[in-house]
Amino acid sequence: MEYLLTPNTFQERCDGADLTSGQPPVRPKQFETVMCGFSTGLNALPGSVIYPDSTGGFHCEGSGKLLSITSNRFLHWSTSGDTVQLVEQSLDTNLLNSAVKLKITHCPLLPGGVHIQETLNNVTLLIVTNQTVHRLVLPHPTCMYCSELVTELQMQSIFADVGKMSLQDPAQSGVIPSPVGQTVGPTASAAWLSHQGEAHYALASPAGVVTLPPHDTQAGWLDANCHQVKDVGDLALSLAVRELEDDTFILALCQYHKLRMWSYRDQACLMEADMLEYMPGHRLRLAFSSTGLCLAIYLAVPSRGQFTVLQLVATDNNCYSLDHISSLFETLVDFALTSTDIWGLWLDDTNQTVVKYINFEHSTAGQWNQVFVQPGPEEKVHIGADQDPRETYLDMLFSPLRFTASAIVKALQIYRRGTERITDLPWETLKKEVTVAVEKELQSSVTEFEFSQEEYRQLQVEFRSKFYACCLQYQEGLATPLGLLLNPHTHIVCVLKKGFVSFLVPCFAVEHLYLYFDEYLFSDRDVLVQCLRLVSDTVPGDMAYKMEKALEHLQSPERARAEMVLENLLANKNENVIEDIHNKLQDVHNPLAAMAVLIREMELETDSEPWLIYSTSQNLSQLYGSSVAVAVVCQAVCQMAMTRALFCRDLLILQQLYLRLGDNVSSSTHTRRQKYKRITLGLTPTKTNLEVEREEFLLRLTGAEDEAAAAPRLQYHNKVLRLLEDVGLPELVIHLATLAITEAVNDPRSQAALWTRIFKHHLDLGHNSQAYEALTQNPDSSSQLDCLRQLVVVLCERSQLQDLVQFSYVNLHDEVDTHTHHRARAVDLMSHNYYELLYAFHINRHNYREAGRVMFEYGMRLGREVRTQLGLQKQRPAASPKRNYDGEFTTGPVSGQIDILELKDLQKEYALARSRLAQHHPPSAAIAGSASAVEMVSLLVQSGLFDCALSLCQTFKLSLTSVFKGLAFQVTGSVRAESTAWSDLNLYAYLSLTMHEVSVPNVLYTRCTSLPMFMMSLSATAPLVWLPYTSIDQLLQSLTETQNNARKLQDKLNDYHKLVDQTTRRRLQAQ
Repeated sequence: MEYLLTPNTFQERCDGADLTSGQPPVRPKQFETVMCGFSTGLNALPGSVIYPDSTGGFHCEGSGKLLSITSNRFLHWSTSGDTVQLVEQSLDTNLLNSAVKLKITHCPLLPGGVHIQETLNNVTLLIVTNQTVHRLVLPHPTCMYCSELVTELQMQSIFADVGKMSLQDPAQSGVIPSPVGQTVGPTASAAWLSHQGEAHYALASPAGVVTLPPHDTQAGWLDANCHQVKDVGDLALSLAVRELEDDTFILALCQYHKLRMWSYRDQACLMEADMLEYMPGHRLRLAFSSTGLCLAIYLAVPSRGQFTVLQLVATDNNCYSLDHISSLFETLVDFALTSTDIWGLWLDDTNQTVVKYINFEHSTAGQWNQVFVQPGPEEKVHIGADQDPRETYLDMLFSPLRFTASAIVKALQIYRRGTERITDLPWETLKKEVTVAVEKELQSSVTEFEFSQEEYRQLQVEFRSKFYACCLQYQEGLATPLGLLLNPHTHIVCVLKKGFVSFLVPCFAVEHLYLYFDEYLFSDRDVLVQCLRLVSDTVPGDMAYKMEKALEHLQSPERARAEMVLENLLANKNENVIEDIHNKLQDVHNPLAAMAVLIREMELETDSEPWLIYSTSQNLSQLYGSSVAVAVVCQAVCQMAMTRALFCRDLLILQQLYLRLGDNVSSSTHTRRQKYKRITLGLTPTKTNLEVEREEFLLRLTGAEDEAAAAPRLQYHNKVLRLLEDVGLPELVIHLATLAITEAVNDPRSQAALWTRIFKHHLDLGHNSQAYEALTQNPDSSSQLDCLRQLVVVLCERSQLQDLVQFSYVNLHDEVDTHTHHRARAVDLMSHNYYELLYAFHINRHNYREAGRVMFEYGMRLGREVRTQLGLQKQRPAASPKRNYDGEFTTGPVSGQIDILELKDLQKEYALARSRLAQHHPPSAAIAGSASAVEMVSLLVQSGLFDCALSLCQTFKLSLTSVFKGLAFQVTGSVRAESTAWSDLNLYAYLSLTMHEVSVPNVLYTRCTSLPMFMMSLSATAPLVWLPYTSIDQLLQSLTETQNNARKLQDKLNDYHKLVDQTTRRRLQAQ
């Protein structure tokens, strides 16, 4: 029977098996480590790429069948370096031996390099590293038990017998074939099982698609030999595979913005689409809908990203096309696709997790649905004067929904400084261990034996805060999100994090109201909730803690703390917040009725939205019966109670504010608005200092914040400037700040602040020259440098480089150079143009040496980091002269070591760049960007670019042997392909010039090809033969048109003619 969740808004609940949720034992998952190596002596690739950590998951097709063996059961995995951790979890029953760690020595796993597929009897793991592929065949859960229904409280996981398996079986693993000299592994992968049981791996590398035989055969390593499909890996950034009917389609999202679809059966490309029609792209997901196969493409640009959803449509002649469904713009960490929705996972500017989802078919406005994620623990712990630091910190560490057990155990392991692992500790024992560890650290760090009570308290706070900070650091690391896992059969959504898994569960209506802030809703209830959110954001942490403790001691909330919190809000200069609340309360027509609605919605009995749809006639005792599910439900109840408690607290404080204000709400707000209007209209500072000092409202306005200011008039100006900035009047800010500078003649600090203000608003308005002028007038060097850096960044982002180059930068030349150079080295090469800016900057000042150095560095970085055709086209190493533009040697102090490059060095780099550009299209172009001259020769020979390879060898004075060998291989390849001996006449003639190369005959012999007669003349006893004049004439004509090697060939031919003449004369004389 199928069941599903029907939420509109979700909240995050962490994996309760590890979160401090009040469960008695502490048992971090114990991973069984299985090593996998190769007897062939496989070593790590030199200079190999460091892949990022990744994660993913899998669920069986029957996971939505209620109370079945696979009900609510799933796998999730995470990779880090050469290790992959796999965990099986169930929400209905506890699984034994459910965690395993595979370590593949010297072989880092590819991001997303774990692919899982189920058959009738097995669950198969297909694993891809940078050098190897592996297969792990596990039993299907339904084959491990006789009954089809869950009848036990605990069951064995499918990983139970992994330690008994042989991962080094040749039929279960193998080394990815790679060209000679290649030092970079695949960048992406996809894998699938065929109907015959073969394991196929599509790789973003020259290897293309490789295959392992069926797991139940004893055959060794197989190579699918799919020559036409090898182009699948041509600079692919993301790969996906889907079987349709009797064929398998491989979809590759490539670096050149191309989406290609290949038929594995026909070994042909059936479709190619340019993603530039939508935006340049990066990732790919697939899902079935009611109308067929849907593709979701994530397209990324520096300032934003885009989801594009496409429909695969069959056309005539066995080809396919794409129908555009919708496009949605965002940036993300990971995303997942269902038949109707896109789920996205983000990290915001403060490194907080953000999860949203959207229906891509019906949400034309791009409105995402909010998911409320679990906030992290507080960074600071508030300790009152009457509170015990030890108890306070323990409460914070072990209270629900804050820290995972793993984070506390890791911090405790650091403090113990021991090698023994901490396992199976009850909560109370763990608390004692934490207390003992911190006390030992405190005792070992002090030298005195007597302390006052206050000194001992301060030491307690200091050392316990250090332990808390250590736990906080581990918790933040473990909570780093890596991916999403969606189960379309159960509609369960999980966030896969570095240290645990969290579940997204439906929200109650009151939680949605309290957590979701929408200032554009205007009903009495919604406006009142907005006021509650303002109160919640303003309540200090120490006051919230005191109110919570007062409630724990059963004190009256109104008399004990609500009035005190309100007094604190009114006394601590929260006037803006109080005024905002005043303004909003005026829009509430019937506050009593609105409060009654909110209180009624907090009653659980009135919330009738079902979480599950199921038949009550079935026995549901096993549903959500595992410890993981119980802990998640406990967290949901805990969070529900905490949210309602905060809701009631803020409502109580708001009620106290209502009682305090009474009928003065409207009148006080109107009066304040009138006073603000007075100061915003009085912009011209015509009042004398005495008049300002006597102005009652201005005295209240200026207050005592700026006591260091020179005069009350400056305080007045600063306040008015802030008000003008708040209401968005930059022109008036500039005008008033310019007038205020005359009041700050003897106050450099105020002058610097005013000039900085003028600079900022001129820059925002696009007044570049005025902004530069304000920058130069700033008397404070630190503020001047800050403005300068902002000017460079903003104008560069606006592509207003002409202004940047033409400014004089008096006494700021070095700062501009240094800052722009730092920016150039820190940002993406293809998205920003700081190097071009530096080049123009130095050329405009006739500093050709620096201009050349900048462009040389630019070219070198392009070669290393941007391995695309556009990047190679931009790579033009510039000459770096040792003299200045007048021809004289440069003088002056030199800091550090400087390597002087001569013209021949630059010519070598230029030749290497041209070779990379010539070779950009073949699959091996992915590694050409960082290839050395020797490696580039090998790549050029493989691509058939022999002229370019010879030229590169001559430039770098390399041996020509590899070029001749490759040429000989191609000749013999022509023989086999065309069945016509020596059909390629140009190559035939080219080989005629290499008779002195022993490698050529050796290759021909090893390829079972007889030597042509003209080559047999290498032997001193062989008869004389004629050279193939027709081929040489054709080659000579080609060389004359394309390069300067025609003279060398002509010289060789002249030598041959002399030899013929001498031989003819000798034979005539002998007759």
